[in-house]
Amino acid sequence: MVESKCHRDDGGNETCNRCAALGIECEVVPRRFGRRLGSKNRSNAAISPTSSRDLSTTSPANSEGAESTVARVGGSTAASASASFNMLSVLARVANEQQPPSVPHLEPPITRHANLDRSTFLDEFRSVARTLDPDPFRGLGVLEDGLEHLFKPIESYPSQPCDEVVYGSIDSPRLDNVPEYDAISIGLVTEADAKDLLEVYWTRIHVVIGVLDFDIHSLAYMRSQSATLTTVVMLVSAQCLPVSDHANSLVTRLEAHLEHLLAQVDKLCLQSIEISQALSMFVGWLSGRKLNRAWPLAARAIAIAIELRLDVSPPPAWALAPSSLHNAGPDRLARNVERTWLHLKEWDRASAYIRGRNSLIREDAWCEPTCLVEWCSSPLVGGTDAMLAACLDLMGVLSRIQMATTSSAFSSPTFNFEGYLTAVDDELDVWRTRWFPIMSEANRQRALYDMWAFRFILLMASFENGLAHGWTSTNLLASRDACHFCALELMKIALPVIAGTDPVLNITSLYSYRLYRLGYTAICTLRIIKMAPQSGNEDVFLMGVIAALADKLLHVKLHANVASITKVMGGRLLSVVKRLAATRLGGNSGTCADDASFGPADVMGDMGVESSADPLASLPAFGSDIFSFLNPTEFGLWDNLAYAAEPTSNPIVWTSTS
Repeated sequence: MVESKCHRDDGGNETCNRCAALGIECEVVPRRFGRRLGSKNRSNAAISPTSSRDLSTTSPANSEGAESTVARVGGSTAASASASFNMLSVLARVANEQQPPSVPHLEPPITRHANLDRSTFLDEFRSVARTLDPDPFRGLGVLEDGLEHLFKPIESYPSQPCDEVVYGSIDSPRLDNVPEYDAISIGLVTEADAKDLLEVYWTRIHVVIGVLDFDIHSLAYMRSQSATLTTVVMLVSAQCLPVSDHANSLVTRLEAHLEHLLAQVDKLCLQSIEISQALSMFVGWLSGRKLNRAWPLAARAIAIAIELRLDVSPPPAWALAPSSLHNAGPDRLARNVERTWLHLKEWDRASAYIRGRNSLIREDAWCEPTCLVEWCSSPLVGGTDAMLAACLDLMGVLSRIQMATTSSAFSSPTFNFEGYLTAVDDELDVWRTRWFPIMSEANRQRALYDMWAFRFILLMASFENGLAHGWTSTNLLASRDACHFCALELMKIALPVIAGTDPVLNITSLYSYRLYRLGYTAICTLRIIKMAPQSGNEDVFLMGVIAALADKLLHVKLHANVASITKVMGGRLLSVVKRLAATRLGGNSGTCADDASFGPADVMGDMGVESSADPLASLPAFGSDIFSFLNPTEFGLWDNLAYAAEPTSNPIVWTSTS
């Protein structure tokens, strides 16, 4: 559509014919072509006097706003006429012409809209909506619901807690102590069985993994605090009972109940010091079929401890609260918290050491040897506290040696294995002098077992590097002899314990991780025999000891959760040592028929373990997972026990003094 314009004739009439016919005022805007006069020499701000910057300075409340806006446009009549057609100017003029609104009387919101007719309002909205958009909000139901909530009577909401209350609830425990979780309340076990299993725990399990406190953790207290801890204590104890239908039935029922409790703990985000203790204890007694759950369970225990701030000193106030179910004071309760954290710290250090990595948990000042010795000198010290502190210190000593010795140090042409061995033994002698005087005889035997097992890992790393870097015969033979000596010392402790003839220790002292270290030592010893044979009968002696160890592992009479580790490990070791003996000695030392009878497939069922003509050749030399070799199905997801040290900024290079 072409816009109609006023056109006056030359007769001098002030009103054109069209405007005269319509009876309206006639206004003619002069036409201009080209740029405005003087715009070439003016700044950008002066070129656009009607810009939004200038118009924004015009206040609608100013009665002279429209005139001032037109005045800024210019003094000419044509400029004033152009400004009158500017939309912003029109809006400003209309706003100025309106009366200033009066201050309304403050009324409650419901009283102000008490006379609103919702149906009429909605009808008006529908009529307007039809002219603009047939369905602007995808249905007026949204608006109707909004009006319903808008005029609903105000509800009273509970007051929000302060920050201290919120933070306190986050750090405070959330217990799993409801009656439907308790194994005794739901009739899963009788109270008499529970008391008997707790007695088994204190006599057989606590002396090995001393997480709990005899003066605190009675059966009534554990049931009031955590169903998970109560169930784990009974389950671990039932696994250590002599094999019987009653013991097997107890283990089966408690295992199923524990799985339900662990699912509820994760689902409801339950956390307490007792749950952390239960998870850390259960990790040490996992069956061979559940080794892939070791890391998730341990990580959950550490996460709960950190969320509850068990890693700070002094412990939180809720952990020191008295209870009617025990007579322990604040000092003993604080020691219970510290013991739990040290146990988690020791597990983390050991896991980092056997992988050749740094610990996940940051190092604390009170985990230093001097602080640990002082902690063990307290009048409240428990029977297993010295063993716990000694193991934590041992892992710190060996980890420092491990991380300070890089692969480049072993490859150095000036590397001296004797100097390296002397440095390792000096550190271990200092550790032994520090801790053995305050240990019991049984704990000294357990500590020696751990020391020889972890020492073998360091020495085996040097032997593998010697093979890889072409050591001189002097260094390589010295490394071989040191590994053989360490392996014999370890098996000398383990054999009577497994056979049940040791006067101090029983088979429960060799929980799952100690059994794995024993298997690592045995299989690596066979690899050394294959790669660096000796001229005399020393290799035959070693193979005979390993064969005896494998046979004892095969005939361990414990629950299937423990036997699943010992039988598979023993069967695999016996198969490998017989094949190696057949290759070395010839004759009928190892036939295929005999090997098959001792294979893990016959012991545990078909597990997909394939035979190999040369099993030791398939064992990776460096950075390997030894238990993938022992049984890939059972042990493939467990820890990498081989040494894989990371480079450090200050590596130690063991050089020859000659």
